[in-house]
Amino acid sequence: MALVAEYETLLTPLLDALQAVPETTVDHEEMYFTAESDLKWVFWSRGDTREAFAAALSGDPTVESVRVVTDTPSRRLYSVTLVGGPDDFAHTVFNDHDVQVLEATHDAERTVVRVRCPSREAFVAVREAIESRYDRFRTLRLHEENDAGRGWSTTPAQREALLAAREAGYFEVPRDASLADIAADLGVSGQAVSSRLRRGTAALVDDTLARNGS
Repeated sequence: MALVAEYETLLTPLLDALQAVPETTVDHEEMYFTAESDLKWVFWSRGDTREAFAAALSGDPTVESVRVVTDTPSRRLYSVTLVGGPDDFAHTVFNDHDVQVLEATHDAERTVVRVRCPSREAFVAVREAIESRYDRFRTLRLHEENDAGRGWSTTPAQREALLAAREAGYFEVPRDASLADIAADLGVSGQAVSSRLRRGTAALVDDTLARNGS
């Protein structure tokens, strides 16, 4: 059975740009090798200083070329070609062991990645590759994939609402955002956001605390 792992590291690609504009957060969308063996990274950037981050990307030594794919009111989609070849990136081990990146978030201080590994051996290979290249790896969660076929049983809409709430500071004490603020960001009603947060939180408890305690 496949394993779903979540781990923390600190990637060097884009690190100079992220440290130059620490308010920016990067969300992984896709990463692949081209026919010319260049590594393309497609990702979303979030933050109020998007033009400063765009300038920092252009000067980042790990970036060979950068293109803005699309803009939205809250984030920007980039396609970046990274400097180096296949042997320069830990991403090669993902291809070699059929490891799927489900989610990854990067900022100036850390990278958190969630992956699906076809076996424990594949997870070990990923861990060793990340440790070797970035000298930092901490397993946050590791469990067998559930019957629903996903690492977590939250729906995409629930995950989007939970992440938006976290980013906006809804879970802070005192709260930095209201349900109305999150609803406005997502373009849905406050009732819909409330439902997604409640159901998504319940699903995460079932997937983690309830399952581990059974």
